[in-house]
Amino acid sequence: MAAQMSPGAPRQPPPQTHNPNFLQKPDSVSDNLQRLNLNKPPSLPNSAATLPPFMRSPPTSSTSASSPPISCPGAPTPGVVLRPNVPPNVGSVMPFGPSGGQPLPFGSRPPPGSLPSSMGGGPVISPGGSSAPGLGARPSALVPPSSAFGGSIRNGSPVGVPPPMMETVRSPGQAPSMGSFPGSPQVSHLPGPPLQSASPFSAPLAAPSGVQTWPPGQVAPPTAVPDAVQPPRMFRMPPPQPNPLLPAINQTGATPEDSWKTNSNQVPRPTPSSSIILHDTRQGNQANPPPPATSDYIVRDTGNCSPRHMRCTIHQIPCTADLLTNCGMQLALLAQPLALPHPSEEPIAVVDFGENGPIRCSRCKGYINPFMKFVDHGRRFICNFCGFMDYTPHEYQCNLGPDGRRRDADERPELCKGTVEFVATKEYMMRDPMPAVYFFLIDVSMNAIQTGATAVACAAINQVIVDLPEGPRTMVGIATFDSTIHFYNLKRALQQPLMLIVPDVQDVYIPLETDVVVQLSECRQHIEQLLESIPTMFQDTRTAESAFVAAIKAAFLAIKSTGGKLLAFQSVLPSVGMVALSTRDAEGRSNISAGEKEAHKLLQPADKTLKTMAIEFAECQVCVDVFITTQTYVDIASISVIPGTTGGQVYYYYPFSSVSDPAKLYNDLRWNITRPQGFEAVMRVRCSQGIEVKEYQGNFCKHIPTDVDLPGIDSDKTIMVTLKHDDKLQDGSECAFQVPSTFLAGYQ
Repeated sequence: MAAQMSPGAPRQPPPQTHNPNFLQKPDSVSDNLQRLNLNKPPSLPNSAATLPPFMRSPPTSSTSASSPPISCPGAPTPGVVLRPNVPPNVGSVMPFGPSGGQPLPFGSRPPPGSLPSSMGGGPVISPGGSSAPGLGARPSALVPPSSAFGGSIRNGSPVGVPPPMMETVRSPGQAPSMGSFPGSPQVSHLPGPPLQSASPFSAPLAAPSGVQTWPPGQVAPPTAVPDAVQPPRMFRMPPPQPNPLLPAINQTGATPEDSWKTNSNQVPRPTPSSSIILHDTRQGNQANPPPPATSDYIVRDTGNCSPRHMRCTIHQIPCTADLLTNCGMQLALLAQPLALPHPSEEPIAVVDFGENGPIRCSRCKGYINPFMKFVDHGRRFICNFCGFMDYTPHEYQCNLGPDGRRRDADERPELCKGTVEFVATKEYMMRDPMPAVYFFLIDVSMNAIQTGATAVACAAINQVIVDLPEGPRTMVGIATFDSTIHFYNLKRALQQPLMLIVPDVQDVYIPLETDVVVQLSECRQHIEQLLESIPTMFQDTRTAESAFVAAIKAAFLAIKSTGGKLLAFQSVLPSVGMVALSTRDAEGRSNISAGEKEAHKLLQPADKTLKTMAIEFAECQVCVDVFITTQTYVDIASISVIPGTTGGQVYYYYPFSSVSDPAKLYNDLRWNITRPQGFEAVMRVRCSQGIEVKEYQGNFCKHIPTDVDLPGIDSDKTIMVTLKHDDKLQDGSECAFQVPSTFLAGYQ
């Protein structure tokens, strides 16, 4: 409260807290802030008001030594100890030279040239040895007490602050630079003459990515820091309001909104390499970590299988389940039995044990491999999976060498190679080998005809007919569907194919037991004639409905006795017949609480009948591949259940174009038929003691928990097997995995 004065009394000088500029321009708050010397240290009470740093001209070398320290209001940097005699919202910046010959109160800057000029002001050394970055500078490192005066500055992270994720690259002989700010781009300095010292405010300083910069003449608002002391408010000034950041352009030319987004250039990715890696699976009697899956490498099998066939997610497996849980990584195995080798790699050795079949463990049925240990002069062997000691067949016995290995180990591929092929005997077959059957199912509804999908499918099939296996055991069948199902009698005695219509799409059947699937070598002319005439036969159709599921069921009945591949071409959503589907947009958008564990309804099949039907297909060794050539919604989540259970695949062309997609569809269809593949496959994963299989994932069917049934397996199929601990592993030991796959070789 001001003292009372009588009228006419002489005017008293204003108090120290009086602001003379406030009454002159009460509405110009920004001008008052610029004229106020808010950061005047207490030791300099008579200092004149100075302009903000960004409004001053660059000082010369003569004035830089005598100018007082300048600061800018702002919140303290987290983890920095402030000086007791400086307000908590002020971070001082030390000048380049001492003022008036006085020693620096809190430390000295590095000599000129030791730091790049692009870093701005130097660090502020606190009594405890901590440092605060200068205005606009990147976060600096803590300076130890031993080097606080005239010593070199370390580039490490401040105490209590995580180290940066990236490091700055500098050339040899250059002065150390600051550590990169997390998320900032890399900075490299070229060698050159020593850098000249500059004023800390000689130019607007560039902030690291994600930090706000301010143009000259504008004062940066204080940064809100949790649990930090807020600066005192000015006389008659309203409380600070949370202001949004102004769009400023940083050194890279990006706004703060862009810098908050993930920078794709900083996402770790495999480094491309033009050189080919030569990989030995074992070196020095130890497993050699595999090369990256994205690299180009040539494998030499020296005891372990190629990483193309089997790859583990962890190269060093934790000994206990608790340690695996703490690691936060998934222990899984990726198995691709028919993976294509590199052209320069040796082919897989084929081993034929004759009528007796390959040597196996009597307990766990594990196959003979290089890690089974032979004892008792080779008369017994110890299984590396279950530890059971079994007898060696008399005809397979061999003496042991000084190192404990069989003397013929290097001559037998099953004892020195990680991947071999055994010729299976009849006891591995559930039935006699069946002929190669390919059944093509084509959509001829109005939408498929108008978009050209029917013509494209027929042309592609007609072209790949020549790529089917030669011989009398190759059989082919063709059917079309819209709201009904059309079979074709392809008997050679007929002059042209005869259409047989099945109108009942609720309880489907096949019109003929024979002549629907015929031998390719005998009826090739009828098949080519039919494929050329189908687009013309249905060009005037007005049937928009599709009985796709009923057609799949009818085609399955035609090849049920032999099994084989069913290749279906679909263009519209199945709307009539058994398992008629509908658009599920409304159901898919329904909100699901976070506590529910079930997957989104839109990703689940709409009808469980499809899963039951798919299991029936798999039991009869029918593999279904679906080519979806559509321009509308077709409910792939429901349709993909059938190929996903039978070991097939879904090819999706959306939006389908009769101009750009025919070549792609032909290539996909041709590769589907000609790639290395097998049929009626059964696969099982065996693990050494301490590890067991948790779950299988992929396109297959499981009849028993331990085996995976695949009506069709090819070079593109991969099965993921998640593993878990069932006992503690011995430290330093090796874990063994074996993925035997029994299948009928491709129809050749």
